[in-house]
Amino acid sequence: MNRKAKTSLYTGILVLLVIFGIQLFSVRTTIAQSGDIYNPIEYTLLDATSHVFGTITDLQSKDAAYMSFRSYFSGTNVTDFADNNASDTDSSADKGTHGNFSGQHSSPDAIYDTLAEENTASGVSNATLIDVESFEGIWPPTGWIETGAWNRESSQTYDGIYSADFDGPAFGSGSGDLDTPDLNCSDATAIYVSFYFREAVGLVDEFRLRFWNGSTWVTIEDLGGYSPGWHLWEMTVADSQYFISDFRICWVANALESGESVYVDLVTVKKETLVADNYELDLEIQWTNTDYDEANEELAIYVSKGNNTHSLDATSGYMIIGDGTPDWGSATGTISFWIKMDTSVQGRFWGQDGNMETRWSGTNLILDWGAADSMVSAYSFSADTWYFIAIVWNENNDNLFLYVGDESNAPTLDSNSLNGTWTSTTPPPTENRFMNGLGSDQPVDGHGDDLRYWNTTRTLEEIQNDYDRELTGSEMNLRSYFKLNNNFDDIGPDNNDGSGFGSYSFSSDVLFDAPPTENIRVDAWNGTTWQNLFADLTNGWNNVSVSPYLDAPTFTIRFKGGIETGDDAQDNWGIDSTLLHIWSDKFAVEVEFTGSCNQEDWSQLTWTVISKWTTSSVNVSLQLYNYTLDDYSSNENGYLSYISSALLEEDETGNQTVTINPTHFINADGYWKIKIIGAKATDFQFELNVDLIKYQVASIAPLQPFDWTLILYSLVALGTLLPIAIILKRKMEADKSTATKLSFLEQFGMTRHKMVGRKILLEVDPTSNYYEGLFDLISKVITTGESLYIFTSKNSALHTAFSGDSANFFLLTTKISSSKRITKREVLVPASDLSVLLDAFGKISKKKTEKSTTILFDNVSDTILMHGFEKTYKFMRFLLEALSSPKVTALFIFNPTAHDPAISSSIRGLFQFRLVNLRTQSKSKL
Repeated sequence: MNRKAKTSLYTGILVLLVIFGIQLFSVRTTIAQSGDIYNPIEYTLLDATSHVFGTITDLQSKDAAYMSFRSYFSGTNVTDFADNNASDTDSSADKGTHGNFSGQHSSPDAIYDTLAEENTASGVSNATLIDVESFEGIWPPTGWIETGAWNRESSQTYDGIYSADFDGPAFGSGSGDLDTPDLNCSDATAIYVSFYFREAVGLVDEFRLRFWNGSTWVTIEDLGGYSPGWHLWEMTVADSQYFISDFRICWVANALESGESVYVDLVTVKKETLVADNYELDLEIQWTNTDYDEANEELAIYVSKGNNTHSLDATSGYMIIGDGTPDWGSATGTISFWIKMDTSVQGRFWGQDGNMETRWSGTNLILDWGAADSMVSAYSFSADTWYFIAIVWNENNDNLFLYVGDESNAPTLDSNSLNGTWTSTTPPPTENRFMNGLGSDQPVDGHGDDLRYWNTTRTLEEIQNDYDRELTGSEMNLRSYFKLNNNFDDIGPDNNDGSGFGSYSFSSDVLFDAPPTENIRVDAWNGTTWQNLFADLTNGWNNVSVSPYLDAPTFTIRFKGGIETGDDAQDNWGIDSTLLHIWSDKFAVEVEFTGSCNQEDWSQLTWTVISKWTTSSVNVSLQLYNYTLDDYSSNENGYLSYISSALLEEDETGNQTVTINPTHFINADGYWKIKIIGAKATDFQFELNVDLIKYQVASIAPLQPFDWTLILYSLVALGTLLPIAIILKRKMEADKSTATKLSFLEQFGMTRHKMVGRKILLEVDPTSNYYEGLFDLISKVITTGESLYIFTSKNSALHTAFSGDSANFFLLTTKISSSKRITKREVLVPASDLSVLLDAFGKISKKKTEKSTTILFDNVSDTILMHGFEKTYKFMRFLLEALSSPKVTALFIFNPTAHDPAISSSIRGLFQFRLVNLRTQSKSKL
């Protein structure tokens, strides 16, 4: 009998056996479609979902009686302050300074990082007008004046080939001069002149050096009285009469004797000029661990550019505070101000009574505070300098402190301050004045600014924190505050607006907190060049999107001055906060419903959810709880997902019939759970309205009586046909090719469809040929056109077999510290850095693709051996969370025999799905 005939006979017999089986068991059971319907009995709000209206009874029928649930914010909202100011992304040196970089590391709190420009071009510059080789070229030298009284001499030189020669006999009396060309020294601050000269016999008064001042020749020196031989003459010319555009030098030989010659060699003329100041700012700051994959990414910078525009300029004038009667004589208090005396140390700064004022003893400040001569400062003051002065007193402990600072130094405690030894009393006001004394009219010829009165004793730290910046006027314990910015307004709560008397004006001469005169720009580094974000920062918050540039954990910006050249004014900017604001606007609803039903053996489950949304296009997922897997279903049976209607408030039905293992969706006590999740990227709340939730089950009917007559006939047929079927089956198996084998997935009773979306641990025996099974799986994935990513070593069998194919390889190596792409489909990854590995997995899972993605990680055991169990365990846990998408299939290779059983058990516990005992062609077990 040929193979085809045997197959036909065998098939016929099997058909008879099937018919027999149907007959036999049809009398035993029948499917009863009972159609029992169950509704939820309770609900649970998940995360921050809130209940709006409706009760659980509203879910029993489709009747437009809804339960309503309000969404919650589920997006991200990260405030990430700059990490460091030590980067050098563009390989250029910083220009400028940070005052306090940590000041940028918090929300606006008036603690600034002051960015100050650096003078990059100050100093002097030298230019050579005549070099030492003047006589080595053509004769006469270019630009020199030929008078005929001198020539070029080759036998008498100090150095080089030639010198200039005054030759007496050639011209009778021997007189003549040697003139340089015109030298432009109009911008000089100094002129350097040097040359060598000689006369063999010795000079008396026959040789002179002269300078041209623009109108006449000035004799500088009679070069007589020098001994025979060569002499070096040098001079630095600082006389400004020679700083002209046609400065010249000449040598005059007068009445040389017969046979005498004078020689000049190696003439050098240089001029020194001042290099104009050029203040520049170019400072980088950097983030090193940013969340760079969110929907919204902004750079936010809070700036204080300074508002101190004026000071009070008094000559014989002054200011009266309020109507002169405000009393600043509290039991504890602080009065502070800035002061500058224009011509001399004179006048009285402030006072409200003869025993509560300031005056002078020489250049030292006297405080008449409660009595005459309470304290004399150790600090010595001078004119034409801005000083900060703070007077602090406390009658409760007899303290009288003086704090002094100046243009370059923060205030400090004067050493003559009275600690516990002050005669404490503060008299009431006679007349409260600023920039003048009381009654005796001793005005200050100078400037005053930023007068403040506090009714508390301020500490040195508090004083130093704000002495050089303007305040808001609302600070605690600040009672009166005069900014003196072109007016006498008191912006403190006491509101004692002042007035001016005598000769005074408001000047732009201010020391601190002055607005900058130029722009400050902010640029972002795009990996190659700087890209401008702000042409100028304004006071307050400055916000701009940086999504085009924020594509990696490291992000760098720079602050740069708006004027690059010719900037002779130093500017500074107060940066209060610099941060990345990274967020995604997203709202979500999550609610779980619980019900109960019969516990009979189900043959079928049909579950239904009818709902609607108050917004459009919500990403919706409906999930049954799988008690066998102890988790909510994420694909296939027990799982539905869709995008809700583009129309608002439109009822939509989610419905599914489960015929494969429907009892997985009920627990031993007869309970079931359904979860509804809805999420949308939006900046407003929305609501879920649920109309109906139901479970409809069909169960197996009771046993039916046996038909014994039919059973007897069936047994006779079975006894005859079954031996024949067994013999034929064995014969057909013997005829099969030994090369025939099950595919990788078929060996586990799985299909490719069932595998999609699962995260699977494949336990292997390293002595087996388990790679052959993986080859089969990889080939099928490549055939489907899915995205495939393999994490392995460069020398692995997987890389060898598929490196030229459509697989993407992440090749683990210990020889690098950061990722490096080597081909279009191959990236080297540092095996020693789990964070880089985790980042690589995260990027793969976030790729948007229509088809599913498969990831193969080879292998977990090597990772444990390199990093230890604890780090690997955390890494795997984070990794599985990152790969939670139902479109991502992941297979992890693991050798459990390489580790302690407790470690292997812990690794298994991370996975819901495991494959073991895989058989290869060699029949070895995995």
